[in-house]
Amino acid sequence: MWKLLFVSTVVLVGCASEGGDVALPTASELEAGCGPVRFGSVPPVLDQFPTVDADARSAVDELVNGPTGLEAVGFEQDYEWSIASRTDDELVLFGQGQTPEAGTVVAQFVREDGEWAPRSWGGCQVEIHADGFGPAQLATASGQSFPADSTELSLVIRELDCASGQAPTDRDLVPIVTETDEAVSIVVLVERVDDDVTCPGNPWHPITISLESPLGSRQLLDAHTFPPQPVEPVELAD
Repeated sequence: MWKLLFVSTVVLVGCASEGGDVALPTASELEAGCGPVRFGSVPPVLDQFPTVDADARSAVDELVNGPTGLEAVGFEQDYEWSIASRTDDELVLFGQGQTPEAGTVVAQFVREDGEWAPRSWGGCQVEIHADGFGPAQLATASGQSFPADSTELSLVIRELDCASGQAPTDRDLVPIVTETDEAVSIVVLVERVDDDVTCPGNPWHPITISLESPLGSRQLLDAHTFPPQPVEPVELAD
């Protein structure tokens, strides 16, 4: 189902800003990642990496059973691990939960005295981005609905990268819209801030999405994550 959402009609709409110094990404330039893990395509193939071998399995065992202070009962059993990247000194493992609730995780290791030592670990979400642009969460205003003949959708986005709590009023927004008979799938990218920023959380910001054909009864999906999720309503401050 999810592959179908990305291989039909794609409409790229660049929302001009006061800046305009960054080249707007195209649909073919989208990238998918989960923390430090990078996938080779969009939509991502989560099974693209080789499964763990004996060397990588020793790293998982150290993470679960070693002196890391990690309360990881069931951690190894709940995830299917693969090798996202490995050098002589560094190892990155990607784990897929065997249940939807488990989600996806990443664990990073460094080689110390010939053994893999855990450096960081935790949950991660597979997100879509592009060079110079980060993802945004897409939502509708609470109580909002769209007539079946709608070809323009008034939505709101919330930038997920750190931006000092500032709305992206002077940066480029790039909605990439994929339409099928069953769904309208939307990725909204926001031009990243180059300066030093803080992360207090970002405000909701209005955006208008244009469709090639009326919305009809099609499902509206926020595709900044994989798999895409239904667009949900949010309460907006007056």
